[in-house]
Amino acid sequence: MRFTIALGVAVTLAALWMPGAHAASPAAPSAAATGAAPKPAEALFSAALQRFDAKDYAGALPLFREALNMSHSLNARLYVGLCLSGLGQYPEAYLELETTVRETADRATEDAKYGETHEAAMRELALLERRVGKVVVKVTEQVVGGFVTLNGVVIEPDKLGLAIPVTPGPVVVSSSAADRPGERKDDQVAAGEVRVITLSYGLPSGQLQPSRPMAAHADTPRGAPRAAPAAAPLAAASDASEQTGGGVRTAGFVVAGLGVASMVAFGISAAVGSSKYSTLEDACGSARCTDPSYSDVVAAGRKAQTAANVTLAVGLTALAGGALMIIFGGPSADSPPSGAPSGTSATSATSATFALGPGSGHLLVGGVF
Repeated sequence: MRFTIALGVAVTLAALWMPGAHAASPAAPSAAATGAAPKPAEALFSAALQRFDAKDYAGALPLFREALNMSHSLNARLYVGLCLSGLGQYPEAYLELETTVRETADRATEDAKYGETHEAAMRELALLERRVGKVVVKVTEQVVGGFVTLNGVVIEPDKLGLAIPVTPGPVVVSSSAADRPGERKDDQVAAGEVRVITLSYGLPSGQLQPSRPMAAHADTPRGAPRAAPAAAPLAAASDASEQTGGGVRTAGFVVAGLGVASMVAFGISAAVGSSKYSTLEDACGSARCTDPSYSDVVAAGRKAQTAANVTLAVGLTALAGGALMIIFGGPSADSPPSGAPSGTSATSATSATFALGPGSGHLLVGGVF
């Protein structure tokens, strides 16, 4: 049953009842023990609790509410939420229990007796999470005198931007303000779902975007032919020749970079070869070295010499080719199409191609006139 948890602590909560913010000391004599008449809020709470235990939630609810208004008791607020939940009014029950959880959390640190009230509200609130949907309503701007409604109920300004529990199903939100058209949105919210809806109040009536005015012909006599509209001036860019190309120049920088790298490699290889040669010259003099112990030095020197020769050739060729490609490979103006007006001159275009093979490299430079 839904209220097994709540009824389990009903006796304890009733014992903790106090019409004010704090309960009386446990050692204080009760009204029944002293023969004094119970206070009105206590009597209301006791009568409401009897109906609640009998599952007469409709009869208990107004009594608990009256006791809450008189005493501001957190236990009375808890039972208001429980009665609403028992009647199937889940969004209203959620709000009462949420307030109970928040307020008992603050009181529990001061008085341990509020801990059971807090836990009971938390458990019931967790059950309601699956029975309600939530809507977060936002507005694009704050308008003096403006207000927003959710399913016809005005939302308090401090609740805008917060999750508001609703019955799952269709929801209608709308904004209204003086001299503003406002906005309405219809949506669907499922149980356990949170929907965020943003509204605008719209522009003031005096700031509506004007429509584009029609062209006037007031000065044209009736029946007279209307002058053709003036042709729009051509853009200044249309008078200039369209620039195309330039890719060869970009490639020239890449080739020149390759040449620089090759020259660096040449320098390293030449230094290694020179070092090996100096080693052999110190060991064998100017004669050809035939000592087998220096065969590794001879082989390394030959490899360094070969690498130096290759990198030198590649570097010089790439540098020369890259320079020519940079000089002649810039963007050029397109030739005018056939049938272009007389007096339009065609600009020459130059192209360059660099080809590098395993053993050689060559550069082709050509022009179109």
